Amino acid sequence: MLDTTAAQRGALGYSEAAGVTSAHLVKLNIGDMPPTLEGVEHGTYPYYLTDQGGKDILREYGNRPCSETRYPLVCRPT
Repeated sequence: MLDTTAAQRGALGYSEAAGVTSAHLVKLNIGDMPPTLEGVEHGTYPYYLTDQGGKDILREYGNRPCSETRYPLVCRPT
């Protein structure tokens, strides 16, 4: 997904922040907060894929919400 996003001018994609290593991709700040695991865990970076709409989008593309993984607390904000 990251390669496809990087190849399409103006494209938006979603990935874990650590996966964004290409110079052709930009991590998106929300409300001047950088996308970090710490920000998600402390609630300072708004993480929207925990609501039902976000979960449905993840499932539509063959992924699973954090709550449905083996270790849900590892990727779910507190």
